[in-house]
Amino acid sequence: ILGPFLFLLFINDLPCAATQSTVALFADDSKCFREVSNLNDCVKLQNDITAMYNWSLSWKMSFHPSKCKLIRLTRSKSPIVYSYHMSDTTITSVDSMLDLGVIVQSDLQWNSHILKMVARANSMTGFIKRTIGFNSSTDVRKALYTTLVRSILEYCSPLWSPQSRKLMSLVEGVQRRATKFILGAHSNTLTYKERLSTLGLLPLTHRREVCDVMVFIKSKPIVHKYVSFPSRPSRYLRSHMLTPIRVRTSAFSSSYIPRLVTIWNQLSPVLRNIGVQATDKSNILTFKRSLVRATFVRFDSHFNIDVPCSW
Repeated sequence: ILGPFLFLLFINDLPCAATQSTVALFADDSKCFREVSNLNDCVKLQNDITAMYNWSLSWKMSFHPSKCKLIRLTRSKSPIVYSYHMSDTTITSVDSMLDLGVIVQSDLQWNSHILKMVARANSMTGFIKRTIGFNSSTDVRKALYTTLVRSILEYCSPLWSPQSRKLMSLVEGVQRRATKFILGAHSNTLTYKERLSTLGLLPLTHRREVCDVMVFIKSKPIVHKYVSFPSRPSRYLRSHMLTPIRVRTSAFSSSYIPRLVTIWNQLSPVLRNIGVQATDKSNILTFKRSLVRATFVRFDSHFNIDVPCSW
């Protein structure tokens, strides 16, 4: 336990080496980034990369230049191209990379991550089927699914949550097949909605919405930098609704912040009031229980697997 702690203390001043860019650290993973609008910005970023490399030499913590990757996050058709290097090694440019378990694409799409995630979830479902088959109880199969499979499908979901019917159906399909396995022969005559109700499960689309809201509740100081309640008296202020955000692209409209505003404003005034006042652990837990109950009610009354807008 002491070793990792001492390592974190040892590298804690690495961000100070980069004076013109931002450095993010997580364990032994580090990222240096900044907005690039012209070649002068490229030079500043290169200077910070060089400063970080010099820091590593001073503290005998050498980087592995061959393991460093460059990714340009932009939707521009003609991005600024600059050859960055660390020591004498040119940093390889990639279109996508794995960052803390999430595949990030240069065009800010999440198709690659979702496809790989669904493949992993299907593989885990197959492993469970081969290991225990139908020789175990429904409760055991359900527990294995929620622990080993659903956790894969929900990791970092606020970041990549799909909004297209194709991708939503692809992710939901994993749970549709899993519920048939969990219920066994009893599932032959049941629809997907009936299987979910029997097992006490929510559709994955509904669970992702709950997760979006809970991230907002638990990270208010951070999320409030990007969303706000109206400053002038209005129906939005009285009912704790968030100020709508204008979006110009479909990519931005499906990202977390605009999606959160829509989901939050669709909650009942009572729920929003509880959420605004939830500051300590017990209040947050009370809000989550109320939110899940309200989501189950909406699922029972509106969900139709053939109508995506009800998801």
